[in-house]
Amino acid sequence: MRASYERRFWDKVDKRGPDECWPWLGYVAPNGYGQYGGNVPGRTRLPHRIAYQFLVGPIGDDLMLDHLCHTRDPGCSAVNACPHRRCCNPAHAEPVPARENIARGRGGDSWGFTPDPIMARTVQLTLPFCRCGSPKPIYKRGMCRPCYRKWLKDPSVRRPSQRTREERFWEKVSKRGPVPEHRPDLGCCWLWTAGINGGTGYGMFSLRHGKMMDAHRFSYLLAHGSIPEKHDVHHVCLVRRCVRPAHLVATTRSQNLAERMNRRSA
Repeated sequence: MRASYERRFWDKVDKRGPDECWPWLGYVAPNGYGQYGGNVPGRTRLPHRIAYQFLVGPIGDDLMLDHLCHTRDPGCSAVNACPHRRCCNPAHAEPVPARENIARGRGGDSWGFTPDPIMARTVQLTLPFCRCGSPKPIYKRGMCRPCYRKWLKDPSVRRPSQRTREERFWEKVSKRGPVPEHRPDLGCCWLWTAGINGGTGYGMFSLRHGKMMDAHRFSYLLAHGSIPEKHDVHHVCLVRRCVRPAHLVATTRSQNLAERMNRRSA
């Protein structure tokens, strides 16, 4: 049964040279990818995944196959008529996570960003006892209960709730970031050191409980008072974590997207 299934599958593949594309000759869906039903009624599969499993091995359930022939062809468009989507040559396929596959595509920069590699993090262990030296356990803020009560009664201590939004914002900014290589005249970036949106790469600042805002947009508001209607805040330095007001300009959505496409085509 398996031999018959594999033979019928390869009958629909134009196997050319080892470095050439192997186009799928069977049914092609409107999105440009082939479809093969095989011997399972009501179920179709992607031919390039079947070919990879036949000649290379299994593919992880959380992985997608990136067509390297498309990625290496800068002149190929990302439309549904892309000929590389029908390629079944396993030498032209690489298993990658979904985000990596999107980032390699023509629209990768519009979808999101390529995250930085995960660096080794040092783990700071919480002291089991209070800093006063007593064997009493930690209650709050690294202090035992008696020390915490004294801290609350100290009038010289400024509580976190008494700080302004601007003070809380700049406490989370490092002004020793890198200098943009394409624009050294801008000076160093001011990097956001708090929470980062994993889907966009932009910093996130909490205005109040349950209300978040992009850090670079809040920085622009602090510097200019308001953001023009239907405008985006564009990073001139091209560093998404940067919140330096001198590196931020307000542009329309169409101008922002056009600038992004120009960078990708350069």
